[in-house]
Amino acid sequence: MTSSFPETKTGLRFGLATAAATGCLALVLLAGLPVRAQDANPVLAKVNGAEIRQSDVTLAEEELGPSLAQMDPATKKDNVLSFLIDMKIVAKAAEDKKVENNEDFKKRLAFTRNRLLMDSLLANEGKTATTDGLLGSLRRRLLQTSLFHFWFSNAQP
Repeated sequence: MTSSFPETKTGLRFGLATAAATGCLALVLLAGLPVRAQDANPVLAKVNGAEIRQSDVTLAEEELGPSLAQMDPATKKDNVLSFLIDMKIVAKAAEDKKVENNEDFKKRLAFTRNRLLMDSLLANEGKTATTDGLLGSLRRRLLQTSLFHFWFSNAQP
């Protein structure tokens, strides 16, 4: 009976050591995951402590679309990055002057937010609507809004 006790104790020690080693290995592997995810979205610049990442440049390229159409990709990326850097600097100056407290700014911000919400909904619904019936249903719902009716009243069905 005494001979089995040391084996159990050794087995218990071995099990605890294995569990600890496995836990440490898991922590090391998990700690590396955010770094790998950020590698796909590298920091291209820092302005006043705020990072500008590749995803920011991609978003700006989408927003600025037509004005960038004639540029080669390298020039486009450089110009968009310069634009984002300038935008961060000027936006910080505007914050320092409390521009966001201006009533006109608040109105424009609300308008832009609503427009972005509408555009996002239309884009998402357009991706999921695969038949004319679904698109017709969406159009009927949107025609009930005065803004959509105003914008698209002359559109061909």
